[in-house]
Amino acid sequence: MYLILYDICNDKTRQLLVKFLKNRGLYRLQKSVFAGDIKKNYIKEIIIESKKIIVEGEDSFIIIKVNKDIFKKMIWFGIDIDVEKYLKEKYIEVI
Repeated sequence: MYLILYDICNDKTRQLLVKFLKNRGLYRLQKSVFAGDIKKNYIKEIIIESKKIIVEGEDSFIIIKVNKDIFKKMIWFGIDIDVEKYLKEKYIEVI
């Protein structure tokens, strides 16, 4: 399980990155956070392709490998969370 977080300055760049991540089967948890089960060979592809999309020196891109047990213990609440289906599948508590 991986979490991908980003901070992209340019709208067009951000849209390209979002489309790319969705096409790789990642689920958008929040506006700048994606999550998903990713095979090792796909992580390398995501890193290579994301480096081509983001603007070095302006944007940031973070990949965090998360143990599924830890991911399941995450607690989510607040606005802008579009994860009900995903969370139910992964047994994450929503309060």
